[in-house]
Amino acid sequence: MSTAYTPGPWRCDRRSILSPAGLCLAEVFSGGADSLEQADMNGHLIASAPDLLAALRDLLADALHSGMEGRPAVLQARAALLIAGSGDHPGPRPSAPLSRQWLRLPDVCALTTAGKSWIFDRMKDKTDPFPAGIRLSSSRLTVWDAQQVSAWMARRTAAAATATAPD
Repeated sequence: MSTAYTPGPWRCDRRSILSPAGLCLAEVFSGGADSLEQADMNGHLIASAPDLLAALRDLLADALHSGMEGRPAVLQARAALLIAGSGDHPGPRPSAPLSRQWLRLPDVCALTTAGKSWIFDRMKDKTDPFPAGIRLSSSRLTVWDAQQVSAWMARRTAAAATATAPD
């Protein structure tokens, strides 16, 4: 497998991240750290990146094969691999950063107090469509961005309040 980064194992030596050949890949500065000890720990964490990447790939592959593709931790693992620039991980790619909250269909139904059919019908609405779901797997698992759903509901609530307000 070809990688865009320098293959590991990396090591940390006096806050320098070194390749297997001993070449300096990066330096960890203590300016943003609270102490030199914290800067050293940051260096060790960075040096462990190739090993963590390999472990995350293996864990994600195991999770996908055991039917856990919809779990929040699995979604976060996919997003972390995408952020790391690792395009060779199993499963579909997320289209959102880690900070987003995802809702499954039962959660969307509970939040909107609407049924499944109503939600899917509103997604086809031309004037103000309900936010599109993101299909995560071939097993019909779809999630919605909680912020988009909340924003849609706020627009609809504001429109309803304006329509019923006395002149």
